[in-house]
Amino acid sequence: MTKLTIFSWSLLVCVLLLLSIVFGLQACTKDDGFPKPPLILPLYLEKAGNKIETNIRIVKNDAYYFRLRFSYKENDQVDRARVRNLTGDHKTDKSGKALQPGIPNPVRLRVSALEAGQEHEIYVKEVDPILTSWGADSFEKIIGFVRLEPGIYKVELENLRSSSEFNETPVTFTITDSGKS
Repeated sequence: MTKLTIFSWSLLVCVLLLLSIVFGLQACTKDDGFPKPPLILPLYLEKAGNKIETNIRIVKNDAYYFRLRFSYKENDQVDRARVRNLTGDHKTDKSGKALQPGIPNPVRLRVSALEAGQEHEIYVKEVDPILTSWGADSFEKIIGFVRLEPGIYKVELENLRSSSEFNETPVTFTITDSGKS
């Protein structure tokens, strides 16, 4: 064999080996289609019983926060005031009850671990959340948080009260980690 032929075969073997490694790694890390936090999902409060159901993949052991986000038009003080009236205030009395609660929007959050075809409920909370934070274009209410280990989880959020007052307000359900590494 000539040096060129040996080099060509060696190069071909190296390329094939490299391709098999790349495709092998892709197979090991194949995406199963489950979204990973952070997630932002639209929520419609017009009708009691409206639900969001999604399966999520958790890849990091962490505390995960579940929130309602009420958006308003950025730099529009009239729209901001309108949405603030709906969401209420963050001030509470000694018992933790909101002093100015705004329009009630009670929800039920259920988180279940999915393992080997079985569903194991690990967290359930029914709450009418109060305002906890705000930003340049939204107000937020924390529904709850739970520490989750890596795995697949089913998350369900159910609206428990019809609230047509929110028809003109984009509302989303967000799932985020703690933001700490």
